[in-house]
Amino acid sequence: MLLFIFSLLIVSLLSLGQLNHFLEIGGIQPDFGLVFLVTYAFFEKDWLRRSALILLTIFLLNFEPIFNLETLFIITILFVSVALVDYIKWQPVLSGTSIVFIGTVFMNLYTFQPKVVLLETIYNFIYIGIFALLLVFIKTKSQKNV
Repeated sequence: MLLFIFSLLIVSLLSLGQLNHFLEIGGIQPDFGLVFLVTYAFFEKDWLRRSALILLTIFLLNFEPIFNLETLFIITILFVSVALVDYIKWQPVLSGTSIVFIGTVFMNLYTFQPKVVLLETIYNFIYIGIFALLLVFIKTKSQKNV
């Protein structure tokens, strides 16, 4: 439960940071929502919690009063990316990077620029490692407290 609570906080901060372009690197915004949700899916198998984080991410990143086609497309990409964690049973690092690469390419289909997709993918790969270490730390701390 502690992992989920901290994940709610992390998703909120990352989504709001992504909106403000505060964490932009060289004019390219890494997709923190996708990366964190895929990383979180390796630690949490409960689909209710996964869905809550996905919907929170969409709610924070989409401040429009209506859902348009692009928002529905992003929701689908996030749900499919998280579902792929259950179906791609390779080594977690290889699975996570493959899923994030697929998600990054699909997220950028509207404005596909190979250089931007490549740089964003590299940034996302770096953040997979950072988020995985953070979640491992939180999970070990929560298990010690039980």
